[in-house]
Order: sequence, then structure tokens, then C-alpha cells
Amino acid sequence: MTIILSTAEMCELLGCTRPLLHKRAKALKCMPIGRGKWNASEFVQKVMESQAAAKVKPAEPSELEQMRAVRRQREQMEFEREKRSLIPIEEALDTTAEICGVFLESMSTIPARLTRNKRERQRIEEIIEDERQRVSTRFGKLRTVLRTGGAPDPAEPEAHAE
Repeated sequence: MTIILSTAEMCELLGCTRPLLHKRAKALKCMPIGRGKWNASEFVQKVMESQAAAKVKPAEPSELEQMRAVRRQREQMEFEREKRSLIPIEEALDTTAEICGVFLESMSTIPARLTRNKRERQRIEEIIEDERQRVSTRFGKLRTVLRTGGAPDPAEPEAHAE
């Protein structure tokens, strides 16, 4: 069954303007049958076929869509930085190093606070220095792991007191 409609009726049926109707017709290769006359049945059938084909094959994102996605991702990261839920790795590593430094500095005052005996102080200082070296080595390894994205080594066994 063939239904013939005028251009104005086709625009009303499809909810579009005349230029858009002609653009769609050109894309669908469905031209008017006469001046201002359209085969509505054929046009609607081609529109439905086009929509079905679009659903079947997944559309690959265009370069513009890819650029928009990258821009959205950058904007999201900037937003996360602003609200401090995303911290640059350098800032996190520097803060961790500073915390370790403050802790180790406070540890160096312990021998003097514990005893006045010089030999006992030296023994405690050696123990603290050994621990400082262990912490420094472990921190260096963890820094490397964070930068490279590798898996951390299992925790080293703790040194036991003599």
C-alpha cells in the first residue's frame, strides 16, 4: 500500500523541518516522487531499516567523540584533585618521606632520654640506626613499586630484640 504525503505532511509526521527532511531523504536515498510529494510508506520503511542496521552494528566512536571522552576524563581528574580525593604520586611520596623523617628524628632522641650510660646509649643508637636503615630500604622499594605499578614484596620479617 502506497501512501503519498506532501512535504509539509511528511515534516509533521517525522517532526522535522523541510531542510532536515531533504537531508534525511538524501542519506536514505529516498527522493520525492514529484514536486512536494513523498512516498511515505517507502520513506518510513527505509528509516526503520536504517535504525535496525544502526542497532545491529555497533558504531565506532568518532575522533570527536574520543576527544570529548578524553576531555571529560581530564575534567574528572581535575575535579578529583580539587576535592583532594586524587593526590599526585609525588606529593604522596614526599609526604610519606617527611613523616618517616620526623619519626626517625624523634627516635634519635630516645637513647639520651633512656640512659646516661655512654655504652648503653651507643648500643641503643646502633639498634635505632639498624632500624632506620631497614625502614629506608623498605621505603625505597615501596617507592619503586608505586612508580612502576608492580606488586609489592611481602613484608620483611621484623628484627627481634637481642
